[in-house]
Amino acid sequence: MSHLDPGTGLKIRAMAWRDLDSVLAIAASLATAPRWMRTAYEVAISGGDAPRRIALVAERAGERAGEVIGFVVARVVGPVAEIETIAIAGNAQGCGFGSSLLLAALGELRLTGADEVELEVRSSNRAALRMYERVGFREVGRRREYYREPVEDAVLLRLGL
Repeated sequence: MSHLDPGTGLKIRAMAWRDLDSVLAIAASLATAPRWMRTAYEVAISGGDAPRRIALVAERAGERAGEVIGFVVARVVGPVAEIETIAIAGNAQGCGFGSSLLLAALGELRLTGADEVELEVRSSNRAALRMYERVGFREVGRRREYYREPVEDAVLLRLGL
């Protein structure tokens, strides 16, 4: 899987071993990104039996071609998929890259046979909430005090594919 988004000029492709340092650096630089161990990303890349995972990265095109600026990892369990993490580097936010990456992930999830996608997001992450709502996600619940450092609610969102 690899495609060029004509709207943003991003190349979106499967995450590879060579991307791990960039992915970990992006996650570490963002207060809202989960702090996964390297092995969690390795499992997402290598596949394995269950659950199935989709792991994609977004690269810049043009003069900064090849620079990984974002990533997404989703898992598929039967007909339900979950966006486990999605992140765009701080210096690349606000340009539509997150939406492009999310739409690419949703396309890949449709190919797995999933018929709905779920995710959770910090209640304070207004930019992410707006992005998900624009794509069609709807709030279906909340998990009180789910997140730590700082403590806050998780907003549960769902989208039918």
